[in-house]
Amino acid sequence: MTYPHTEIDKAGSELHDLAYAYATKAESLASDPYFREAVIRVSVSSFAWALYEAFDKPNERQALNDEISRQSAAICRSLVVHGSSSSELAGSSLESVDHVQLAIPSGGEQAARGFYGGLLGLAERPKPPDMAKRGGCWFE
Repeated sequence: MTYPHTEIDKAGSELHDLAYAYATKAESLASDPYFREAVIRVSVSSFAWALYEAFDKPNERQALNDEISRQSAAICRSLVVHGSSSSELAGSSLESVDHVQLAIPSGGEQAARGFYGGLLGLAERPKPPDMAKRGGCWFE
């Protein structure tokens, strides 16, 4: 990691180091693979809820939720790319798609963004104004 220049960089670096140290400690506690998975689940859950409690304003908690969703999707994509996932997507490929149109329930834009933008990594594009008033979202 490069030398942190801002206070945010320094905090991020410090959190990274703490997480790595904790993961190393948790790994030493868990020789059984099933127990290791439990340690990982408890660790992530505890950390996420500690952040939730630390950020007590609704907009901060929403930002936390959004970022956890983005990072979770990034980890899923990484697992698929590196073949570490048992997902059916691992090992499959898609060469091209010209156009897909899917209906979503009214108010389902956030879920669509989480899946298509977060998990699949598609970029959201603005809808033309006359179509935007009907809701929904477009991705490329």
